[in-house]
Amino acid sequence: FSFVASVSAGTYIRSLIRDIGYKLGCGAYVKELKRLSAGKFGIGDSVMPEDISENSIIPVNDAVDYPEIFVNEGRKVLDGIQIYTDNIKSYGFFSKDDYVKIKDENGIFLGIGIAERNSSFIKTLEVHDRTERIVKIRKILR
Repeated sequence: FSFVASVSAGTYIRSLIRDIGYKLGCGAYVKELKRLSAGKFGIGDSVMPEDISENSIIPVNDAVDYPEIFVNEGRKVLDGIQIYTDNIKSYGFFSKDDYVKIKDENGIFLGIGIAERNSSFIKTLEVHDRTERIVKIRKILR
């Protein structure tokens, strides 16, 4: 049979099909698997390998659709220093465990991190003069 599934990241369609086959008692396998979208991109945004050109490549800053956090000393982040309350220039709204785009004071995209606090809690930490890590760096892109 054929079906379309709208799933979150980490869903294994092949495992789902295997489990359906077990439940039916007849076995099952995937004959064709086509991803129709990923994040903000649909299959209509795709390009055939032979048609790739400089104009078809999307800058990573535009491809990654995460809240932004701006740091005061981007050079330190590039050197591996984690992001604490005292190194934040400004930020958008994000929740704990959200991925965030890390940008330097000039708006240059540095990398991706995972928020360890809600953005709304940063002000509380600053008011109480507490320096805590806000974002754990996952990947530096420079």
